[in-house]
Amino acid sequence: MNFVRNHLFFRLFFLACSLWLLFPNSALAIRRARGNCPSGYKPVDTETLLNYGRNLDLADRVTRESRFQIFSLNHIQRGITSSSARWTSGRSGGSSIFSRATLTPNPDLRNGEEEEDQLRKFPSPLREAATRGRTRVYRQVAPDGYGIVEVYANNVLVRTHRVTATSAPAFYDAKVTNSSTGPGSSNHQARGFVDVLRASTARSDLRTFPILAYLTTSDTGVGDSLVSFASVNRVTIWQSFLCELDGVSRPIDSVARFAMSQPVILNPDLVLEQGYSVGILSVPRPGTFSLFRTDDNKGVPPPGGS
Repeated sequence: MNFVRNHLFFRLFFLACSLWLLFPNSALAIRRARGNCPSGYKPVDTETLLNYGRNLDLADRVTRESRFQIFSLNHIQRGITSSSARWTSGRSGGSSIFSRATLTPNPDLRNGEEEEDQLRKFPSPLREAATRGRTRVYRQVAPDGYGIVEVYANNVLVRTHRVTATSAPAFYDAKVTNSSTGPGSSNHQARGFVDVLRASTARSDLRTFPILAYLTTSDTGVGDSLVSFASVNRVTIWQSFLCELDGVSRPIDSVARFAMSQPVILNPDLVLEQGYSVGILSVPRPGTFSLFRTDDNKGVPPPGGS
């Protein structure tokens, strides 16, 4: 009997390893959200978020996800800021580099309109090639937010990498899912993001990198394959996830109940290979927005993302 039990165990173990090799972005290889909640807060997963919205009579899942998109963009609206220091061999001094990626919600509308055709979209030949032959061919990407990247050397602004019609140095995208995001997810959306970001002038600037930041629930993973794909194209991947007050009873629609974690870089080796150390200085915006109350989000149109 012990022989049969042990034999069955090893067969199941071998099967699990085989599935991991065949499907690296499956549930067997999900990379959970990384980082830490602010002090006094705990992570919020997808099911918890959706249940909160359901309790507030937001029956439509799309509406609940849209509220999270707006909330997360508001909290990270200061963008992502990081500092690095490179010390030159044989010298006592070095270069102190400070880079800041701003965030503009997409669409950036001033009149409150919410038309699909107002979304700012960026062409992606790589996404088009990957979706060719399907019912719908995706030729563009529309992130939930985008921004410029400013580079400071020893506290002096030395370069600004701007958003153009065909490229951008920083993308932000909100995800509400208990699965892992890979290059081919959502009709090769992430592949398209990286394609556009790698065309930015930030890619050729050795003092900084293009940024792809995911704003997620705590059980949303960023797959190893996406991190590797971004690294090959010299794009940094960042993640910030949803948190709520731990052990404090406040209404679900309270302004101070929810917050986003500090962004974390998932492929720091890109920075380290340049001889820099990296420090993440970003602090998400204080809790001045409610996750579910729409009156806190006036003037901020629902973000896009396709």
